[in-house]
Amino acid sequence: MKKSAIAIAVAAALTSLQAQAVRSVTDSGTEIDFSSTVSFGLQVRTSKRSPTTFGNDNGAAVPTGATLGSQINGPGNDGAANPDFNFLNGDDGNLNYNRGDIVSAALKGTHEFGLKTPDGWRALVRGTWVGDFKAGDTRRTPLSDEAKRIATRNVTLLDAWVSKDLKLIDERTATVRLGNQVISWGEDIFIIGGINQINAFDLRKLHTPGTQVKEILRPAPMLSINAGISDTVSAEAYYQFKWNAFRFDPVGTFFSGADVVGAGQRPAYIPTSSLSAFGLCGAPTPCGDNGSGIQNGINVVPFEDDKRPPNGQQFGLAMRFKPKGMDAEFALYYERYHDKLPFTTLFTDPTYSAYNVANIGYYNEYGKNKNLFGASFNTKLGPVAVGGELSYRPKDSVAIDGSVPLAGRWSIFEAANADANGRITVRGYTEEKKFQAHLTGLYFTEVNSPAGALVKALGAAEGTLLAELAVTHYPDLQLGTVPYLIFPSYASPTKTSWGYALEFDLSYPRVWGSDWNLTQTTVFTHDVGGISPNALPFVKGRKSLFIGLNFDNSSVWKAQFGYTAFFGGGLSNIVRDRDNLAASLSYSF
Repeated sequence: MKKSAIAIAVAAALTSLQAQAVRSVTDSGTEIDFSSTVSFGLQVRTSKRSPTTFGNDNGAAVPTGATLGSQINGPGNDGAANPDFNFLNGDDGNLNYNRGDIVSAALKGTHEFGLKTPDGWRALVRGTWVGDFKAGDTRRTPLSDEAKRIATRNVTLLDAWVSKDLKLIDERTATVRLGNQVISWGEDIFIIGGINQINAFDLRKLHTPGTQVKEILRPAPMLSINAGISDTVSAEAYYQFKWNAFRFDPVGTFFSGADVVGAGQRPAYIPTSSLSAFGLCGAPTPCGDNGSGIQNGINVVPFEDDKRPPNGQQFGLAMRFKPKGMDAEFALYYERYHDKLPFTTLFTDPTYSAYNVANIGYYNEYGKNKNLFGASFNTKLGPVAVGGELSYRPKDSVAIDGSVPLAGRWSIFEAANADANGRITVRGYTEEKKFQAHLTGLYFTEVNSPAGALVKALGAAEGTLLAELAVTHYPDLQLGTVPYLIFPSYASPTKTSWGYALEFDLSYPRVWGSDWNLTQTTVFTHDVGGISPNALPFVKGRKSLFIGLNFDNSSVWKAQFGYTAFFGGGLSNIVRDRDNLAASLSYSF
């Protein structure tokens, strides 16, 4: 869409905002609330494309071997783990946008209807829509119809629940809630992989300018209860009726990191670097993944439908304890869940000989019937609010690549692994014990503290520091034996990995004598040591920096400007050249 058309669409949206939020109370005391937020945001790519973040057939210069190959198969077999394959099948989003391109121009709205009655009934319905005028404006590979539908125009139902407050014996109370909802347990803030894994993320919304925090988590249909048992003990429980997963950026959009996962999923392609040794492709016509080099029977790897977990069979229980005389809370957790992130399973099948020389195909699947045990605390140490948690997963899903071993139980090339029809399937994950610990801190500056003096020197009225440190440990990794997959580099994971995140906010009320309040936000993340299996949550050296300005006028008009930089982590950091500048303007009514 031309820039003039974008301007017309935005102007039409903003000038039509004449309605006011509906807040009323009926004669019976029922409170009714209807509110909306409409925003327009732009996002621009600011970094040049790195020559080591896309496939060699598309002009890059990534390695064609990794130490994982020689670790699994012996010296001289580095090429058995070829990063070029992974980069070639994860580069559409990178190649579709150049530095300076507008990668998103999103007009979006979020609408909420709330109801509260005097006898303890409540209801909430929240939905959002988006129209993105630039996400589908690609330079190289057009978005598929499915990818375009998610990226450029979609409507999403978020929360939709009803609840009832109940009175129990001895003046105890309970709240029962049924419907689409978000449940947050544990103490983690920035770093994923801990106790708070009940709801999946919508990564497309996370990467859309103007998105509110409440839109990022995907509500799931659940029945939940929160009840007071005594003056010091309370309990929470939930049962999830329907499984849902992470929603990835559609294939070909700016932040999509894999062409084989998400809306617009497509076949994979075996690169020239893997096939040239057999004389099957090469100069002047490389195999590639775009143009005349694609040839059935040589390098196309087709896919089958995802294997999804069943609905139901997901539930959890939390017990909370607040000791008398202490400003603290302790909690224990149990969660039964299905994985929300997919794993790519490879297979060889004689019937696939028409597609590629190795008879390979793939599908994505999710682990199911997993258990999580956890404990957490929060308290105050002087002026600092402190929280912490420890979680244990007896059988965490860890990605593997069945194409790396040339033989053995983990190999799709081992004839002994075939079924009666000659198909050899190696599931895309194995299961490992996992421990993860988090420590968090929140500090509001005090006027007479050293930090308070710094805040004053910066001209701010107040400041806030938020910090999180986390450690992940897999005690039983069989390094050098199991082909653990670190996408896309084929690096080797470590048993222990750790990192931290920091956020520092400065508040400036009534800037320049206006009715606008300004908050300046800086967020820095740093994966310090080790590489976590699945590359989540840590890859040694990976960092990000966000610097933002948030203007707020009575919570009605808001303007946000932010710059994000990604760096470090080497080949395992797939977004290290996706720096971007974003801006948005919103109006709530």
